[in-house]
Amino acid sequence: MRPVIVVTGRHRPHEQLLLAYGTFSGAIYLLGAPPPSSLVAVIPHWLVLLWSAGLVVSGVVGLIGCWWRGARGLQLEQGGMLVGAGSLLIYVVSAFTFAGPRALFAAGVVLMWAAANVWRAVQCHRDLRQIRAVA
Repeated sequence: MRPVIVVTGRHRPHEQLLLAYGTFSGAIYLLGAPPPSSLVAVIPHWLVLLWSAGLVVSGVVGLIGCWWRGARGLQLEQGGMLVGAGSLLIYVVSAFTFAGPRALFAAGVVLMWAAANVWRAVQCHRDLRQIRAVA
């Protein structure tokens, strides 16, 4: 008898909406919209571009992973979550460096978004480990 593998649910609307928003906002910044003042004031321009590109890559790869079935989809989703967490942390550090406690709400929300990405990446890792153990 083969063991039963339970993989977390495929439909996570909050995750998918945040991935889509990250893709959209990152693309808008790459196309020339002025980025947040905190980023411009604290980090070099190349890092602002990397931050924007990270949002786009995270969103696109993460969304593809959310809808692709099987282990490959989980790997893509995990990668998207980790790239997104890195980009989000760039914003958090910049916001707190620039505005201090005045950035508490905005940077706090983004920090929790990054934490949720890491949490989801850990879930993907756990599911992938279970799949590999059976294969």
